Amino acid sequence: MTTVSQDANLPNCILSQLTAPAVIAFSNSFNQLYKNSTITGFQDVGFWELESHSSYVAIQPNITLIKSIGNDVAIAVSQTNKWILAVEAVTSDFYVRSTDGANTWASLTAPATPTSWEFVGNGNGVWILCEDTGTFWTSTSSDAGSWTVNAYTFPDGGFIKAGRFRDGEWIIISSLGDIARSTDGTTWTTVDSTIFTAGQDVEFSFITSDWMAVGTAGGVGRAAISTDEGVTWALASGLLANCTSALTVEYHRNSWFVGGVASTGLGLWRSTDDGVNWTQFTSASTGLPVNGQIQSLDIVGNILIAMSITDAQLYFSRDGINWFQFQLGAFDFN
Repeated sequence: MTTVSQDANLPNCILSQLTAPAVIAFSNSFNQLYKNSTITGFQDVGFWELESHSSYVAIQPNITLIKSIGNDVAIAVSQTNKWILAVEAVTSDFYVRSTDGANTWASLTAPATPTSWEFVGNGNGVWILCEDTGTFWTSTSSDAGSWTVNAYTFPDGGFIKAGRFRDGEWIIISSLGDIARSTDGTTWTTVDSTIFTAGQDVEFSFITSDWMAVGTAGGVGRAAISTDEGVTWALASGLLANCTSALTVEYHRNSWFVGGVASTGLGLWRSTDDGVNWTQFTSASTGLPVNGQIQSLDIVGNILIAMSITDAQLYFSRDGINWFQFQLGAFDFN
């Protein structure tokens, strides 16, 4: 496995957007990034902390698993006290917590022992933990020390694939495409179970009431839009040209960006009109790898981050159009 080198210098245009100390946890799989004002998580391979605006150094946790694990690790960060929960998708007893910004970790006893964990999140003082059968737990204790099985199940089954919290509201999407919302993380309402056959990601606009979800509909990658805080949903009218699988969505500088797998060309699309029209980027115009496939998009500070399946590299962009590669070395995708 190739891992990130210590003291890896990052470009100043990225570093100037971050607030030190900022914790970054890189992942083999890059299924998600998690961030807040000072803590940023790309998942596993090792936790890294920005000590200054010139370098990252490795944090040495006090447990071996968090350093050596080679599978998907999902991370949730408390927005109030910066506590972090991490669970791993294959090793079902991998359930750890940090109360000091990822400097030290403690193994905990999980509320169950499923085949795999699939999602962990935090919002509005509620922790959410979901397993592969679709059963999920909620915890209102600040340290996630006690859990209650949630009564909600997705109409089509499946587990929580992605979820976001904004302004007192949770929106989650299932692996089979159901979308649900909640204001307290405990009582959930299904808002759509027909748009997608498979769900991948959900995100909100930073300046409007809009939400967007991506997944599979009609055998191709599609985006769905909500303009009323996630209450109602409809497929975006514009098609993602050549998109066979839409994997990730992000809002950046008044535009929606979707990343995924394209049958032809680069797997990155942009819309400036809420999905009415989409532009598929070309590698030659962006700096991204030729015919690259994008696994995940997210925001760090004011910078858009893309993770490429094609060459196992991370890329960053100020405007979402011109991209540059992080000089951190290649990553191993499982």
